Amino acid sequence: LLIKNGNSIDAAALYDSYQVEYLPNEGLLSTSRSLFVELITDATGTSTGIAIRYQAFAAGHCYEPFVKYGNLTSSDNSWAVGALVEFACDPGYTLEQGSVTIECMDPNNPQWNETEPACRAVCSGEITDSAGVVLSPNWPEAYDKGQDCIWGIHVEEDKRIMVDIQVYVTFDPPSRAQPFD
Repeated sequence: LLIKNGNSIDAAALYDSYQVEYLPNEGLLSTSRSLFVELITDATGTSTGIAIRYQAFAAGHCYEPFVKYGNLTSSDNSWAVGALVEFACDPGYTLEQGSVTIECMDPNNPQWNETEPACRAVCSGEITDSAGVVLSPNWPEAYDKGQDCIWGIHVEEDKRIMVDIQVYVTFDPPSRAQPFD
């Protein structure tokens, strides 16, 4: 994956997956109104590919923040310098990396003071809310092999619990040797 800061292959590189082995957590910002994006695949097989979110934003403002599987509230929806944004995750997700609150700073080069957080479904936990959601790790993406997740759901003493299984993907469990009688 090659992303260049301009509208041609000759523009300066912002990101080159051949040069670095990680994806930038903070995102990439152009200095102009164009980006050049090139994906080159090899002939050895297929892969999931890429998903890129992009957004135009006005000079003198920060870009509109985003959190997948969550929502945000802001003191200024034009995202001007001084705007405060607070994040919350959807039920069943936990806020990881980044901060709950970020601020648009620096009038000369507006940018967020922290990275946007991520909301992720996690494996295991003790839940005491009277209603909620339990998700498999990394939901809705596939979970990794070897996961062993345990959730404890605890409610008020005089209450009972109803569970509604909304999505269940079956799998073939590993075969287990059975003892002979």
